[in-house]
Amino acid sequence: MCYYVGGVGLIKDLMLYIIIPTVLTTAAGYMINDHLDQGRDEVNQKKSRKINFGKGLYFYYVLFNLIALILTFMDGIELFLVVLGIQIMLWAYSKFLSSIALIGNAVVAILSCFTILIFYFSQTIVLQIDNIWVALVAIFLVSMARELIKDNQDFEGDKADGAQTLPIMTSKNFTHIFADVFIFCNALFIAAWTFYDFYLNDVVATVYGMSIAVIGIVIIIMGHVLNKTKRYGMMSNALKIYMFLGMIMLFYLDHV
Repeated sequence: MCYYVGGVGLIKDLMLYIIIPTVLTTAAGYMINDHLDQGRDEVNQKKSRKINFGKGLYFYYVLFNLIALILTFMDGIELFLVVLGIQIMLWAYSKFLSSIALIGNAVVAILSCFTILIFYFSQTIVLQIDNIWVALVAIFLVSMARELIKDNQDFEGDKADGAQTLPIMTSKNFTHIFADVFIFCNALFIAAWTFYDFYLNDVVATVYGMSIAVIGIVIIIMGHVLNKTKRYGMMSNALKIYMFLGMIMLFYLDHV
């Protein structure tokens, strides 16, 4: 089970030092990424999620990041440096890393892991999760798979923009199979860990963990039987749900 260790001001500290800085940093990252990706999104005919900040976009980008840094500095230097590093990685990803095969994918997967890891650098909020490595491995594998599928989904826009993503460097079919490998590895990893940690000890956890593994295999099969025009969008959405279902397993990570 995951749990917090803190005092009376726990909720306030959680909001002030973790949630608000995380939301502001994420929002700033989305802003700059959407701004720099306008050309690609138009080619890919994506529905716009943009808020038109006009000439003030960079002002709000700096403001959001600055507020996040000030709040995390109030917690401690470690959290401040981690959030600063995340902001730099988000900027680098939006500026040039997203166009590099596998590198951009790996950056997003690593950043996804920090949704949990960020707690471990706080001096005020203490999050205790035993076997945290299990969650980190699963998050990384699923995030890599989803990013590769998104590269296939965004193929035309990325190509028009001169990006060198994996499907452009190789092919959509190769990238799809490579994404399947990550999904399969995740399903196998979850099944092995569930069997090792819960078999005969916790029936509910065993059934749930094995179900997660089976869903991963179903997503792989689904990706090869769906209509080609809808395949990658539906796989991307399915992997979102898959990741959410996997996160529920956090409540079992203290099991020995």
